Amino acid sequence: MPDTNAERENGKMKKRRSANPLFTRGILLSLLTVPAMLCPDMGIVNVPHASAGDISGRVIYVAENGNDYTGNGSSASPFRSIKKAADEATAGTTVLIRPGTYIEDDIRPKESGKEDAMIIFRPEKTSDMGKVIIKHKDVFNGSSVTPEVRANWLRDTGWSEDEVRHYDNAGIEYSIAGRKNELTDVFNLFGRDYIWIEGFVFEDYQYARSTINIMGTGNVVLNNQFKNIGCVYNAPWSWSNQGVYRPDVTIPVAGPDNVIRNNFFQSVYGETLCYDNHTQNSIISENTFIGAIGKNASAGGAESSTLGGRADGNRNNAFAFNYSGGSVNGGTIWLDISVRDFTAVRNVVHNTAYFMFNESECTRNWAYENIVYNLPLDANGRMIGDTGYFSDFHAQRIETGLFSAFWDTGSTWDAHWVNNVTYNLKNGISLDRSWNNEVRGNIAFEDDNSMYSANDTTGILVKETSVNGFHAWHGIDLKGGGINTFRNNLWYSARKPVYVRYMDPSQPAITVDAFNAQIGSKTELGKDPMFADAAAGDFTLKAGSPAIGSGERGADRGAYAVYPKTEVGYQQDLGLTEDVNASFRALNTAAQPGDVIDLELKLSKPANETMNFKITPVAGDAQPDRDYSFVDDPAVTFHAGDTAKTVRVKILPGYDLDQLLVFRLVPAGSTSLEAVGARDMHLVRIQRAEKRVLVINNVGDAMGTSIVELHKPGELVTIDAKSRPGYTFEGWQPGIDAMEVTPVSADGTRATFIMPAYNQRIQAKWKLNGQYVHVSGISLSRDSLAMNAGDTETIAAAVSPNNATDKAVLWTSSNPLVASVDKDGVVTALSEGTAEIIARTLEASDKQFTAKCKVSVTGSLAPAGDVIEAEDFNEQSGIDIEECKEGGSDVAYIENGDSIGFHGINFGRGSGTIEFRIGANSSGGAIEVHLGSPDGKLIGSMDVSGTGGWQNWKTQKCSIDPTTGVNDVYFVFKGGEGYLFNLNWFRINYPYENDDLMGDVNLDGAVTVADAVMLQKWLVRQSDELTCWRHADICSDTRINAADLSLLKQMLMTQ
Repeated sequence: MPDTNAERENGKMKKRRSANPLFTRGILLSLLTVPAMLCPDMGIVNVPHASAGDISGRVIYVAENGNDYTGNGSSASPFRSIKKAADEATAGTTVLIRPGTYIEDDIRPKESGKEDAMIIFRPEKTSDMGKVIIKHKDVFNGSSVTPEVRANWLRDTGWSEDEVRHYDNAGIEYSIAGRKNELTDVFNLFGRDYIWIEGFVFEDYQYARSTINIMGTGNVVLNNQFKNIGCVYNAPWSWSNQGVYRPDVTIPVAGPDNVIRNNFFQSVYGETLCYDNHTQNSIISENTFIGAIGKNASAGGAESSTLGGRADGNRNNAFAFNYSGGSVNGGTIWLDISVRDFTAVRNVVHNTAYFMFNESECTRNWAYENIVYNLPLDANGRMIGDTGYFSDFHAQRIETGLFSAFWDTGSTWDAHWVNNVTYNLKNGISLDRSWNNEVRGNIAFEDDNSMYSANDTTGILVKETSVNGFHAWHGIDLKGGGINTFRNNLWYSARKPVYVRYMDPSQPAITVDAFNAQIGSKTELGKDPMFADAAAGDFTLKAGSPAIGSGERGADRGAYAVYPKTEVGYQQDLGLTEDVNASFRALNTAAQPGDVIDLELKLSKPANETMNFKITPVAGDAQPDRDYSFVDDPAVTFHAGDTAKTVRVKILPGYDLDQLLVFRLVPAGSTSLEAVGARDMHLVRIQRAEKRVLVINNVGDAMGTSIVELHKPGELVTIDAKSRPGYTFEGWQPGIDAMEVTPVSADGTRATFIMPAYNQRIQAKWKLNGQYVHVSGISLSRDSLAMNAGDTETIAAAVSPNNATDKAVLWTSSNPLVASVDKDGVVTALSEGTAEIIARTLEASDKQFTAKCKVSVTGSLAPAGDVIEAEDFNEQSGIDIEECKEGGSDVAYIENGDSIGFHGINFGRGSGTIEFRIGANSSGGAIEVHLGSPDGKLIGSMDVSGTGGWQNWKTQKCSIDPTTGVNDVYFVFKGGEGYLFNLNWFRINYPYENDDLMGDVNLDGAVTVADAVMLQKWLVRQSDELTCWRHADICSDTRINAADLSLLKQMLMTQ
C-alpha cells in the first residue's frame, strides 16, 4: 500500500478490509489453511493502536501472575482471574487481560453497563490477540460413573448405547449435572446489558453449559475465536409461555440489540448460536463457522444448527455476510415457533445439512443473495483434503438449500426467497405448508459434479395446495401453499431437461417451459447460468450469461443482482476496536414509498479528532436512484466533540413488491477499520404493496380450500364462516399476528376487523357435535375419460361411509396443461395428452383416501388471436412504460385522453371482441376502440373494472362492431382525474364459429401459399403463429398434423 501523506493522517496508516486474500469476497476458506492462520503461537497481524492509554474510564488488569487476594486490579498489581475483575466491574469499566491461559466459569459482571458506558473485556494490546486463552472450569475432578449409574442415565435420557457413543464418563457426569441444573457458563450475562467481549480464544472444553450466555440488551461479542468447544450433553428445552430456553448452546442470545460479529468458530459441538425468547433487532454477521459437530436431535433434547431461532417474541433479527462450511449432522439456520421478520442476507454456505429451514408459523422471514452449494466428498464421506477436521465424523452434503416445513407443525407465511444461488443440491428451494412466498431472481444449477442421482434432484420443489392436514397445536395445517409469486428465476440442470417439481406429488417433474405455462409467466429461465467457476465456489456470471440483465427491471439474476460481490466471514487481520468508534444506532428500519428515513450514526464516546466514514449500500434488491436516493451526502465526518450524525434517505415510488436494502458503514480517508464499531450494518425493509393478502380458511362450505382476498391496510373487512354440517362454530382464530375481530352476527360467524399493514390469515374454529366418524374410502363415477380439447366432463366422488363427518373432496390434476379440474370435479380438456384427475379426502395425512381417473385428450384448443404487447404501439399520446410483474413491460400512468395506436392489425373475416389485459387499482375509466385514428370510427368501448392493484392483472373483454381485414386501430382512454389503469396486452378474438373458408389459416379471406407457409412453420416449430386453428384442421379430426398440410397443398395445386 503506498505510503502517502493522505494515508498517514495523525501518523496512523489506514487498513483496508480487503487486505486478506483468504477472506476476499467469493474466495472460500480452505479448512487446511485455518489452523496455521490462527495458530496462537504465530499471533495476529499487529495494528499500532488500541493501547490502554487510549481508554477512558476505569481500567482493571488481569494477568497470569496476578493475585485475586492481594492484587488491586492495577497494571502493577493485576488480578489473577477474569471472574474477579468482573466482580469489580461497573458501567464504563474496561478489563484488560494479558497473555496466558485462564480457566474460568460463571464470569458475571457486578452490574450492567450502559449504552454510552459499556463494560469491556479484551486483551491489553492488539498484539495480544490470539494469546489470551480462556477455558471452562470443570466441575468434576473425578468420575463416579458406575455401570449402574450409566444404566440409570440411559434409562433417564431414553437414548441407546449407539446414540451416545461419543459420551465418556465425564460427559455422562455433565449430562447428569445439566439435568440437575448444575452446569455453568464461561461468561454468564444473564440479566446483564451492554457487555463487550473481544479478542479472546476460547478452546478445548466440552462441558460448559454455554460459553457466553447472553440474556440482556446491547451486548457485543466481537473478534474472538471459538475452537474445539461445546457441550456434549443434550439439554432438555425449557418451555414456558415466554418461549423456549436452550441451556446447551455455545452462545445463546435472548434480548434486544445484541451483536455477534467477526468471530471464528471451529469444531463446535452442538448448536453454535441461537436467538431465543424475546430476541429482537440483533445481528450475527461476518463470522466463519468450520467443522461444526452435531448432536442427537429431538424436541426434548438438542438440535444441531449453526443458528437456531425460536419463540414468538423472536423478531427483526439477522444473519448476514457469514461463511459456513463443512458441518456434521447439522444445518445452518433453523427457524421455528413463530419467528418473524428475520433476514438472512449474503451468506456463503457449503456442505452443511441445509442452509435455511423455515417452519411452524414463522412469518415474513427473508433470504436474500445467499450462496448454498456442495463441494464433493471423498470415498469415505469426508471433505477432500480436510480429514483433520472430520477424522471421527463424516462431513455433510446439503440436501435442501432453502425450505419450509415438510411435516405437520403449522404453515409458514410471507417468506421471501430472492436472488439466492444453489449448486449441486438435491433440492434448491423447497416450499411446503408455505403461503405468500415471493421467489424472485434465484438461480438453481446442477452439473455432473453433483453427488445426487439425477432422478432425485430439483431446482424448485413446490408441494400442491390442495392437501390439508391437522396438527394438535396449529389446527388445520395447509400443506403445499398458495398465491406464490415466481419471477425471473433460473432453474437449470446440465444433466436433464426437467428440473422443476410443481404441485408435487400430483405432478411429475416438468420443464421450465411447462412451469411458465402453469403459473402464467414468461420470466422463468431454463438455461445454463454460465458461472465463472461454480466448482471452485465462484458464482459471478461470465459475459454472455443469460442471467445478466434479465432479472427484475434489467438487473441480473443470482446473488449479485444489484450490488457487487462482497467479503463474507471472519477477517483475521482486524485489530481491537478503537475506544472511540462509530456504529449504526439501530439495526432495522421499516419504510414505505415516499418516506424519508434517518440512518443514525453514533460514537461510543465524543470524538477527540476528525473521523471520516461512508454509508455504502451493499446488498438487497432496491436499486439506487430508482428505488431510493440519498437526501444527504453518505460521506460523514465527525469533528472533535461530535457524538452523532444522521444521513437521510428517501424511498422512491414505482415498484410493486416489497424490497430489502442493506447499508454498511465503512471508514474513509485515514480513519481505520477499527474505528467502525459493533453494528456496522443497517437493514431497511421497504413495504411497497398497496394491498395486503388475506387468507381465510375453514369456511364451512369451502373446507379444504382457502379463500384469498386483497385489502388495503386500514380497510374494514367482513368475513363469514357460513355453516358446517356436524359442527358448531366456536370463533375466529387469527394468525400469529394478533388482531381484534368483532362479531356482527348473533352466532359470530359473520365478523369484521381492520386490515393490518401486513398480510394476515384467519381461520374459523369449529366444535364437533357428537362422535367423529372417519372416512373409510372414496370412489369416482369414472375411472377413465376420453375427451376432445375444449370439452368438459363432471366426475362425481362418493365418500364412504355416508355418515362420515367430513366428506369434502380435494381435486387435483397430474398435468393441468392437458386437463384441469375445479373444486367440484369439473374436468376441462385443454391439449393433446394424458393426465390423472386425483380426488382426496379431507383428513390427516395418514388417513387420507385417494381415487384417480385417467383422462386422454385429443386435439388442442383453438387459440385466440395472437397476443399483441401494449408497449409495441406505433403511436402514443401521454402514456409511459413500466416493468410488468408478468414479464416484459406494460403501458402505465394512463390518464384521461391518452391513447395508443397500432398499424396493420388483422381482424380476420369478422372479429366481434377484443380482450385487454388490465391492471387497475380500482374501478373507473374506459377504453374506446377507434379505427384509422384516435378520433376515427368508434367500433366499441369498455368500462374497466378494478383488479386489486396496478400489477394485479385480469383479462377483460370488450365487444366491438364486427370488423374485418387489416386495420389501424387506436385505443383512447377515458376517465376522471388521476391515473386510470395499466394495460399489458390485447388480442383480437376471431369468431371461428362463423368462418367456413377451410384452409384460410391466416384469416386474410383467401386460401393462398401464405397459409401453407404459416401451417408448415407451425408444424416444424419454427413459429408459434397459427391464426385460425379450425381452418388448419382440414382433416376435421380435431388434430393438426402433416396430413392437414398435405391436403392444404393439394387444395392449392387444384386451384
